[in-house]
Amino acid sequence: MCMMKTFFGFLEVDIEVPKHLYNHFGELPPIVKNVDYDENICGEYTMNLMKKLDRKPHKTKKLIATMKGEKNF
Repeated sequence: MCMMKTFFGFLEVDIEVPKHLYNHFGELPPIVKNVDYDENICGEYTMNLMKKLDRKPHKTKKLIATMKGEKNF
């Protein structure tokens, strides 16, 4: 018998798309999260583009779509 009849609040959980569904969600992953992004970790193409545009790397917030969401303590 459950003593708690209702629940009100929020839960923080880790979530992940199962591996067998990666092809199904390949173009648009279903999990969206807000992350700190540092252009120092970007790929070679973006680094070359930043050099071409004479931009310096900087930190920013990005909204990204991903296959996995984890709580970072």
